[in-house]
Amino acid sequence: MLVVVSAGCTSLTSMSAGGIVQKMQEKSNAINDYQATIVVTTIVNGKSKVTESDIKIKKPDKFWYKNRETGVVTFVSNGTTMWTYLPEKNEVLITKLPKFEKSRIGFEAIIKNMMERFNIKLLGTGKIAGRDTYILELVPKNKTEKSLITEKLWVDQKYWVPVKVETEMKYLNETIQTTVLYENLEFNKNVPDSYFQYIIPKGAKVVKNVVNVGGSVTLTLKKPENITLREAQKKVNFTILTPGYLPEGYKFSNAIVFDKIVAIIYKKAGSKFPLHFSENKGTKPLPIHSAEVVNINGNKGYYYSSVNTIKGSSVSVLSWTSNNMVFVLTSQLSKKYMEKIAESVK
Repeated sequence: MLVVVSAGCTSLTSMSAGGIVQKMQEKSNAINDYQATIVVTTIVNGKSKVTESDIKIKKPDKFWYKNRETGVVTFVSNGTTMWTYLPEKNEVLITKLPKFEKSRIGFEAIIKNMMERFNIKLLGTGKIAGRDTYILELVPKNKTEKSLITEKLWVDQKYWVPVKVETEMKYLNETIQTTVLYENLEFNKNVPDSYFQYIIPKGAKVVKNVVNVGGSVTLTLKKPENITLREAQKKVNFTILTPGYLPEGYKFSNAIVFDKIVAIIYKKAGSKFPLHFSENKGTKPLPIHSAEVVNINGNKGYYYSSVNTIKGSSVSVLSWTSNNMVFVLTSQLSKKYMEKIAESVK
């Protein structure tokens, strides 16, 4: 696929990065639905994987994905419920989606993400599959993210939508490169709502109340059992550790054990969000890319601020490893207090 960059051409002098983003917003507002084929190429440390999917997206939050190689529909959402089909397990995961003020899928989500997290620079122009495009470089506003992620967009000069998105992300010792290419784009075709009502395959196992974590891990949420630490210890094959320090007012509430992960909940009277502390066997912290590297008793840790929860509130997450254990602390406390709690876990 040929990409030709031509800095200094006439179209560049008449357009700016801000002007292009404005055109993208205008076009996005006029799109009620669209369909396309997307080709996703992922390269992790030199190893490449390519997947092709047919997609249909309809405002505000409806989507339909079908794997082109297998012909299997793998993701469907009607805006309030999402179905994820795992063919290898013949299993359907059902997720109830929270309500968001703005769409979190499709081109609207891409533009919103651009404006909130990145400074946008116009690099030049080029051709993607015969389309004339503007090439935008996205530089994270967050200083920590600048060393972890870079992104480029190729924006169609006629339709003002991204036809290619290229992302490079560094996490731990891995470099992850992802390229998303949009082909056969069609707009406002009045896609029938029947596409967004999933029919469960015959014989498939249904797993309800599923939450996606980090885009790659799924957890099945059951009604929490208010068990004690002693009861939790009987359910796992490692010694449960607890913080030696807690901020004033926080007290043990209950423990939960799921998939060999122990979660310990500490609550404080008058506080809306409890302190969550979890631990399990492993060697890698929670995979969220926009992280600040911290030191926890000589061990590398990662601090993530302003993480949105499923209910829309904002929390911070501190994740670190020690002695082949992964620890994750989630709260609305300041970084200073979270580090102090983490350092007291010995």
